[in-house]
Amino acid sequence: MSKRLSLREAFDRKVSVGGKSPNGSGSTAVLVLRPDADGVTRPVDVARLLTDNGLTLRKAHDAVNRLTKVEIVPVELPAVSDLAGLLASLESMGVHGSRRSEPPPVDIPALRERMGLTQREFATRFGFELGNLRNWEQERSPQDTATRLFLHVIARHPEVVDEVVDKVATAAE
Repeated sequence: MSKRLSLREAFDRKVSVGGKSPNGSGSTAVLVLRPDADGVTRPVDVARLLTDNGLTLRKAHDAVNRLTKVEIVPVELPAVSDLAGLLASLESMGVHGSRRSEPPPVDIPALRERMGLTQREFATRFGFELGNLRNWEQERSPQDTATRLFLHVIARHPEVVDEVVDKVATAAE
């Protein structure tokens, strides 16, 4: 008979991770989880830790399965009371976690100036509506999260954006 426990049996055991018991309070944390190069060393404990921080058992199980397949897994944990402790515990189990938050707004005029582009050239090169670009620059409307993220990519790797835009345009022809 096998000595290995199923995930459900392991959770039914009254063992806590790191001496902490499940809590029902805390704040929401959005994390992206990546397995270490050596893989997830304690998958049952990772799942237990995720459920202790508010993830359902089903979602924790799915996250661990994806991590063991060397996938990157985004999770939203609704009851995190100690983010630093959570990240350290995950790290000790072979999982790197990084917090995700909204990217800050981009100073578009400074970016355009650095690239030597007019508003029209910038809008044309990266596929923005000229009116939207002007509204963002004059702060008549805020940059939404996806736009801010895209602008940060443009600021760091405009050549990658050019390559993708070219391939999309070629595929559409």
